[in-house]
Order: sequence, then structure tokens, then C-alpha cells
Amino acid sequence: MMLRRAVAIVNIALLMVALVVEFLYPAYATVIFYALLFWLVGSLILFFNRTGDRPVGGRPAPAPAGTPPLASGTPQSIDFCVYCGTPLSAGTAICPACGKAARPI
Repeated sequence: MMLRRAVAIVNIALLMVALVVEFLYPAYATVIFYALLFWLVGSLILFFNRTGDRPVGGRPAPAPAGTPPLASGTPQSIDFCVYCGTPLSAGTAICPACGKAARPI
């Protein structure tokens, strides 16, 4: 469960509990109001925080299906010059057309 979803569920549950307590114990109306106000402001901070999309419990979210694994190792060479677009053969270090160094991607 995502943190934002958990905070939203807790907010709804606390509002329902506050309404029940409000009707049963009207003498505590002010205390309930300020407690809910502080909680809702604090939950906004949790809700819109950078870590709001983090799963509750600290486990990393699984990668989406169909995502290719990250490439590792040396960068691969390209078949054309990035400056002028001239086709290059494999292992060419300098472009024969413009004279600039061929950079791997």
C-alpha cells in the first residue's frame, strides 16, 4: 500500500471517529476540532511529500512489467557522427567528414 493511500484512509477513519465522538461527547468539541486540524495539516505534509509514492513498510516498488533491464558496462558505439551525420564504420575514432571525435552514446 502506498503512503498516500494509507494517509487518506487514516484521514477518513479519523473524521468518522471525530463525528461519532462529537455527538456522544459535545463537551470535547473544541479539543476534537484542534486535534483534527493539527492532524490534517500534518497529513498534508505526509501526503504531498517527495516520499508519498513510497510503499508503506520500506520495501521497494516492483518494476513495471515489460521494462528492459538497465544496460551496464562500456558505452556502445554509434553508426553515425553526432555532429554532421556522416555514417561511420565500427571503431572509428574521428569523423572523416568534419574531423571531430566520434563520441559513443
